[in-house]
Amino acid sequence: MAAREPNRVLTVEVDPDRDALVIRAIGDLDLVSAEAFESKVREALASGALAVLLDLSQVEFIDSTGLRALLAAERLSSMNRCRFGILRELSPAVRRSFEVSGMAEFLRFVD
Repeated sequence: MAAREPNRVLTVEVDPDRDALVIRAIGDLDLVSAEAFESKVREALASGALAVLLDLSQVEFIDSTGLRALLAAERLSSMNRCRFGILRELSPAVRRSFEVSGMAEFLRFVD
């Protein structure tokens, strides 16, 4: 098995899209970046937007810490009564992690 490349720093962009905020993550969502990612998601959920959507199509690696951050975001959205979902277009790495972990059944996906 080939060695994994070193950590690719996670970039998080938040863009308005009508009544929603789209959070676009680019890079690795892991132990190094999960806290900053969660902070951005918390800010978006508290912003008063009617919906917050996650775009994980450019996440190149996700570990259990990243998966936990997604579950935390799902729980927080319920508490804030904000519509929350993950865009269905996922990177192969995220899709595989969801399949292996069984996470897909706990998250909301949108088109």
